[in-house]
This record gives sequence, C-alpha cells and structure tokens, in this order.
Amino acid sequence: MEPIEKVFHDKLINDDLDADFLQVYSDWLQERNDPRGELIALKLALESGDAGSRQAIETRLALLKADSERALGIPDDLVIGLTWTAGVVTRINVHQKECLERLGYFIQQSEHFSFLTDLSLSGMDLDTVPEWVTQLRQLTALDLSGNQLTSLPDSLGQLSQLAKLDLGRNDLTSLPESLGQLNQLTDLRLSCNDLPPLAPLLDSLGKLSQLTCLFLDGNNLAFLPDSLGLLRQLNQLHLDGNYLTSLPDFLGQLGQLTYLDLSQNHLMSLPDSLGQLNQLTTLYLWDNDLTSLPDSLGQLSRLTELDLRGNKLASLPDSLGQLSQLTELDLSENQLASLPDSLGQLSQLTELDLRGNKLKGVPLSLLRLNQLEILL
Repeated sequence: MEPIEKVFHDKLINDDLDADFLQVYSDWLQERNDPRGELIALKLALESGDAGSRQAIETRLALLKADSERALGIPDDLVIGLTWTAGVVTRINVHQKECLERLGYFIQQSEHFSFLTDLSLSGMDLDTVPEWVTQLRQLTALDLSGNQLTSLPDSLGQLSQLAKLDLGRNDLTSLPESLGQLNQLTDLRLSCNDLPPLAPLLDSLGKLSQLTCLFLDGNNLAFLPDSLGLLRQLNQLHLDGNYLTSLPDFLGQLGQLTYLDLSQNHLMSLPDSLGQLNQLTTLYLWDNDLTSLPDSLGQLSRLTELDLRGNKLASLPDSLGQLSQLTELDLSENQLASLPDSLGQLSQLTELDLRGNKLKGVPLSLLRLNQLEILL
C-alpha cells in the first residue's frame, strides 16, 4: 500500500477524512487514472457550493458510482447493502444467508474491498461465524447480533483493528480467550445471551483496556468477575436483566463511568464503593430487592438521573440531598412511609415520582423545589 493510501486508510477508520486531504488524494488518484479521483473531486465540488451545474455533476457521479459497482464483480442476485465512502466500499450489510459463501469469495478475491471496515451479518440465523469473516483484518466494526451462535472461533482474536463488536441476541455460553487480543475494542455488546451465573469465562474481558462501552445485560450472571475491575476506561456499563444479588467493591474503581444500569436484578444492598463513581450521571437500580441505600450515594455529585422504583426501600439516607445536579428521581413502588427533609435541597429536580408508597404526606421542604415540573 502506497503511503498516501495508508494515510487514507487511517483517516477512514478514524472518521477523519477532511476536505484538504481528500483534495490531495483526489489529485493523486487522477494522476494515476483511477476513477475514484474524479468521483472524490466531484463530491468536493458539490459540498463546496462551487459547482457550476449541480445536475450535470450529480449525473456524472451516478455514472461513476454505477461503474464502480460493476467493477466489484458481485452478481445482481447477491442481496447486500453497500456503503460507499470516497469511492470505496466501507460497509456491507448482508440481507440473505444464502449470499454468504459467494460473498466471502468475492471479498477475498477483489482488491475493491481492501478498505472494507464495517460488516453486518445481523439476524441471519447463523450458528457459526463464516471463516472468511475472521480474515478481514482491516475490519473496525462487526455486527453478528441476532443469530444463533453458541460459541465463537478463536480466530476472532485476529481482527486486531476491531473497535466495535456486537454479539447481542445470540446463544453464547462462553467466550474465547482470544477475545482479549482485541486491544483496540472500545464497544462490546453481549446483550441477551446465555452467559452462565459464574463467569470465569469473562476473564478475557479484563485485557480489553480500551473498552468504553460494555453490554452484559440479559444474561444469567449472578456474580461479576474480578476482571471487570480492570476496565478503567469504561463510561457505559449495562448489567440489567441478570441475577446479581450483590456487587463487588471493585465496581468503585471504574472511575470513568457515566452510565450504570443495574436494573432488573436481585440486589439486596449496594457497596459503599459505589460512591466513588464521581463521573456518574445516570444510575438505574429499578426492580431490585433493595431495602436500604448507603450514605455514600450522596457523593455522586454529577448524578442527574436516579431510578429506584420497584424496590423495598422503607427509608432514604439524608445524603440524597447532596445530589445537587439531580433532575429526575423515581422512588415509586417502594415501602416509604416518610421522606427526609434533605430532598428539599435538590434544587435542579424537575421530575419526582412517589407513587405506590406508604406516604401520608411529604416534607414542607419540597416546596423549595422551584424547578419541579412533574410530581407524581
């Protein structure tokens, strides 16, 4: 690959294709009689507003795109969706399972797919990952969601450029150790699988040091592996719909978390360490078995949304009044007989839901909540 092609590839996967570079790249391609050069130049002309005849340019663009599609050599009966960027195919969305074998052949044989970075094989009833998929070393996003996968090939770890991997809505009961080799991964989705209650099988996740978004919701997890405590870059963690009864102290080490969903579990208590998550803005704890809350919850100074509905709370700590940025608080369907006066300090609160409790009244301090728009 020529140096300028390498720069193009890097900018492509980092979503950093600026007009100045594209102009230089276009000139370089046109000097080599590569039709992509003219295609890029025409698009730049349209975007700059300097196009003399918009209709003529759009007509020419359509012809160039048609020529490019014919050059791919893919038969018309292969039902796939193509996304083009700067004259190259960057994404393929496959619509028919019957296409897979032949599509894999064309992708591997054709230089026209050398910039393919995004592949979707979602909802195709696959029970295995096609072998050719793990040979696409340039992929940065792979969607295998909505299939019938029970396991993953070790070769998945060869996709070293992957930044996003969606494995949701499958039947996975284990994860390969090679998953830990995906050191560029920032977004991993394992929602709605069959990951077991005891999950040493998740130990490989601890090696994914760049991970910022992790979906483990809708599984069978009863315990969280220590390896999750190593994911210090996480800002979104989805653990809802599992069988957790308690949380490990190491959860408080995930200091970059802004979003944490622990709803629909069987939590009976929360660790004090939860108060260390000082970047947290959203905390969902609805539909658990909580009977009390730790005072440390009041340390979540950036929290804007707190959902505690459907628990067994009989009282609330005064420290909740310290949540000065809170705008939404749901306390419905609990066993509260009274509320602390400190709730009147929640000056940013706009929504408060108290339905389904044992309250006979509310503290007068709530009258100070002059931002309150919804009180249920």
